[in-house]
Order: sequence, then C-alpha cells, then structure tokens
Amino acid sequence: MMGIKKMTDISRYISMPVFSIIIVAVLLLDAAFYNSIRTNVETNCREIGNARLT
Repeated sequence: MMGIKKMTDISRYISMPVFSIIIVAVLLLDAAFYNSIRTNVETNCREIGNARLT
C-alpha cells in the first residue's frame, strides 16, 4: 500500500508540468494548422479571382 501512495504523490508533481507542456504543444500545433489552412484558402481565393478576371 505504501508504494501506491508514493506513486500518487510522485504523479501529482509530475502530471502538472507534463499537462502544461502538452497543452502548449497542442496550442502550437493548432496555430500551425490554422495558419496553413488560412494560407491555402487565401491562395485558392486569389487563384479563383485571377481566373475570373482573365
């Protein structure tokens, strides 16, 4: 029983920094995907606009 209590104490201290790092990584990935999708949409709109003008 003592080993289980010790593991929960360790996981309590480890889980918060790990959780924070995971959240930051997800936010960075989300920003990268958003930027990629936005530039793709802008490029597509520009190409469609140029095709309609010509």
